[in-house]
Amino acid sequence: MPRHQAEHDSFAAGLPSMRERMAKARRGRRPRPGRAFTSTNFGAADDLERLGSAKYYFDWVLDEFRPYLRGRVVEVGAGRGTITRKLVDRYPDVSLVALEPAENLFPDLEAWAADVAQISARQQTLETWLGGAGIAAAKVDAAVYLNVLEHIADDAREIALVASALAPGGALLVFGPAHEWLYSDLDHKAGHYRRYDLARLRRLVQDAGMEVVSLRYFDPLGVLPYLVVYRLCRRATISASTLWGYDRLIVPLSRSVQRLVVHPPVGKNVIMVAVKPGP
Repeated sequence: MPRHQAEHDSFAAGLPSMRERMAKARRGRRPRPGRAFTSTNFGAADDLERLGSAKYYFDWVLDEFRPYLRGRVVEVGAGRGTITRKLVDRYPDVSLVALEPAENLFPDLEAWAADVAQISARQQTLETWLGGAGIAAAKVDAAVYLNVLEHIADDAREIALVASALAPGGALLVFGPAHEWLYSDLDHKAGHYRRYDLARLRRLVQDAGMEVVSLRYFDPLGVLPYLVVYRLCRRATISASTLWGYDRLIVPLSRSVQRLVVHPPVGKNVIMVAVKPGP
């Protein structure tokens, strides 16, 4: 048998096992059921810092939540205070409780919040905060989860806790990553248990006794860049230059598209407003 034929046959014979090893490697990057990420240390702190420069992106998100940000608000997973600062600037009459359990993020949040009278910063999860304050004393008019719910292993229990903490008529405001088929090394590095579809979020809030006001995919033009850069090319960090270009070029275009197609079939993110029924 010619040498090149033997090599070809050997390669072909090894293909099934090679494909299986590759499949196992891909599955290994995905959080398995029951896998735990630590809540005391955030693994993508540098990326979080860069995200803070995405002005147009976060302005777009908060514009969607504007009618519901009033009274007493709890921000779960406040990080270093990126969104906290924007909330204070936009809504000076809001009383804000900023919760962040991660030891490597909370000191920055605490140092900044110490000089702002309307903010109470706590190194806690929602569960530990409610356990200390008591649910009756902790009633809030809105709860904000901006790129946070996907970090929580038992999201159904978390939503049930939120429902107990909201005053009647209070709003749950959720923004997070969309579509499991977009799950990337970047998601894994950041400690994401999942990416969301609309059906799952709707089911979570309805099971907790809340009503969905609006629920849709968000940022339709962001899907392709994310798919190429983070899913296919497997980049696991966010570069400042990429984020700057995305925020200045893609985000305004995507926002214009979504004015025309209010409920796109896909989007890089999901955004939801749900309310707790009144008495």
